[in-house]
Amino acid sequence: MFASDYLWKALNIWPTNPGKALLRAIEARELSEIQLDAPVLDLGCGDGAFFSLLGQRAEFGIDINLLRAHSAKITTGYGLTACANARQLPFPDSFFRGVLSNSVLEHIDRVAGTLSEVHRILRRDGVLAFTVPSPSKIQFLFYSNESLYGTPGLGYQYIQHFNSFWVHKNYMTPQEWENLLTKIGFRIDVIKYYEPSRTSTFIDFLLGIRIQYKYWTKRAKKDVEVAFLKSLYFYLRPYYEARAESIGGGLLIKAVKI
Repeated sequence: MFASDYLWKALNIWPTNPGKALLRAIEARELSEIQLDAPVLDLGCGDGAFFSLLGQRAEFGIDINLLRAHSAKITTGYGLTACANARQLPFPDSFFRGVLSNSVLEHIDRVAGTLSEVHRILRRDGVLAFTVPSPSKIQFLFYSNESLYGTPGLGYQYIQHFNSFWVHKNYMTPQEWENLLTKIGFRIDVIKYYEPSRTSTFIDFLLGIRIQYKYWTKRAKKDVEVAFLKSLYFYLRPYYEARAESIGGGLLIKAVKI
């Protein structure tokens, strides 16, 4: 029942951080719907944990952080990982057939330069698939609700903290992404929202807390730990299964090089 379920896998990767597990499970579900042909580059691979969750194969992974890139090589099935700047990719022209990027492009200043590099290294008809938060993400934050506080302005301060903590540089609408990608030389095949407001708000709430269950299961039998994760799974599943009908906190985009 659980073996191929992204939410269950994510909870086993991030058992003390259910907010992150829920978010990554949703992103994996969305990206799994897009077929990428080899060779594939994971742009901003981090420590490789997300790609392990996704369960696909990439020949290459790059990250701007050397330690994360090294960790990704050890823990995942990448053929090669490297530390590199996304605006100066160390690959020849028309090398890849697919580029994957999960929650990375929102962190990059002058993102057009990165997208131009991706266009350069993709073959004709090659696919770029990526997820990013939408502008609505800020509207859905649980802790930005001014009614939670007795002092005016704390909700706004939380938004500032959120963007600073997660190093979010830009939020773009679907139309803005389409305009930018089209200008660079892509054709848009898919732009869709995911993470409806209820789910997005709940993720922000969960990210504000951490479950330290490792302490009280330290001496318990393995079945106690599994039972705890199963209870989390069933509690989170309705949020995982909810789909964004018109607007959401995240955007999935598939662009094809023309």
